[in-house]
Amino acid sequence: MTLFAFYGTFTSTQPGHRNLTGARLVERTRTAARYRLYFVDGMWPALIPDDDGVAIECEVYEADEHLLRRLAEIEPPGWSRGPLELADGRAVEAFIADPALAAPGEDVSLHGGWPSFREWLAATRRRRLPDELRTERLLLRQWRDDDAEPLAEIYTQPEYLEHMPPRTLEETRDQIERFRRLWAEEGFAQWAAEELETERLIGRIGLLRHHDWPLEPSPVEVGWTLHRDWWGRGLATEGGRACVDVWRNELVDDPRLLSITIPDNVRSAAVMQRLGLTQRGTAFWHGLDVVWYALDR
Repeated sequence: MTLFAFYGTFTSTQPGHRNLTGARLVERTRTAARYRLYFVDGMWPALIPDDDGVAIECEVYEADEHLLRRLAEIEPPGWSRGPLELADGRAVEAFIADPALAAPGEDVSLHGGWPSFREWLAATRRRRLPDELRTERLLLRQWRDDDAEPLAEIYTQPEYLEHMPPRTLEETRDQIERFRRLWAEEGFAQWAAEELETERLIGRIGLLRHHDWPLEPSPVEVGWTLHRDWWGRGLATEGGRACVDVWRNELVDDPRLLSITIPDNVRSAAVMQRLGLTQRGTAFWHGLDVVWYALDR
């Protein structure tokens, strides 16, 4: 077993911690005051040696070589295994970033560690978005109590269940309440999608901020779920394009916009591509293997 320090999204309070399954936490500590923490590409924590450094929070684990080799494969270019000095003078191993990454990165050392930086970042990105949006054929509006039954109907359709787990009527009501809370707490969530011509609820379209996304801190996702009878009319693309415009004009501190689906949901992937998002990779999230697309600002 190897003593290995982690300082970013793999630590115990962070969404990527599941990647350390099989490792044993030995202690929570800090580095020696000879490192700086950088935020690189709007995604990655980078610990870089620096003579003018500070102590950075980290966790030390016992990990086997099989796990460490697997983690090395998913680390982006510019990170490599090397010695890390702890506050008490001991040395362990860690993924240390190349000093060249300091130039394109943002120095976030003043936060003292990755969890505090993530909390600060999410707070500074909060914006209140419009309560409603109109497109040519859609009204994206706030949720009403009588939306629960038509939304729950969508969740029973075989086309929905092919890709997503079912929701009961009570679970649908809970989801609508969650959207309402997010509007109050985060400033936005998915809208209820109503067809202007019929004034009928046909699904949900909008933006969500995911604090539990394992690959970067609190990104924004554009997503949609529509009643099967309204598929094939370009409505997901129409509503999604309005959301992209809101992200671009209002959420100016968010460097990229995500959209997430499962690998065999080719219809959703096609909408993502029409919106200008490109496939970036895979992740394990909410118990599912997912593929994610992104649009950079």
